Amino acid sequence: MRHPMKYAEDVLKGKIPACEYVKLAIKRHQKDLERDWEYYFDEVAAMKPINFYSELRHYKGRYAGKKFTPLDWQALCLYIFFGWKRKSDDMRRFNYALIEVPKKNGKTHFAAAGAIYHMLMDKEASPEVYCVASRQDQARLVLDASRELIRSTPGLENHLKVYQHHIAAPSGGIMK
Repeated sequence: MRHPMKYAEDVLKGKIPACEYVKLAIKRHQKDLERDWEYYFDEVAAMKPINFYSELRHYKGRYAGKKFTPLDWQALCLYIFFGWKRKSDDMRRFNYALIEVPKKNGKTHFAAAGAIYHMLMDKEASPEVYCVASRQDQARLVLDASRELIRSTPGLENHLKVYQHHIAAPSGGIMK
């Protein structure tokens, strides 16, 4: 996997096709890096979720059992979202992300890995993660994918308890 900013540079150079919104997000990120303001970019924090995702294991298809390396677009989303922090309290700059991509681009696994990340890595006493969609069966896809990622990744079941309708963390956290 290449560094997310290498991917971003290739998008801006036109080597990788991307919509105008992606290009604008990359340009905003680059411009914000040059500013002296209330936020700073933490490279270690930016890479932490990418490295976490890379330790998860695929559970079906031709990649079953192999490490889940985030796609370039996924890595860039994680990099920017988790890398920016407020100087005043070191909390994340962004609390929400709207990610729109076409079918068959790994959205479900990306969301499932994110849910697991928030359950384990946010250092919250009792994290609450909710899988929400316009229909229950669609929300269930992310919960089911999270369950299977946990089961297929060695050692992860020691940290999260998988049930039929939810996933629990020993700290009292819950995903449903």
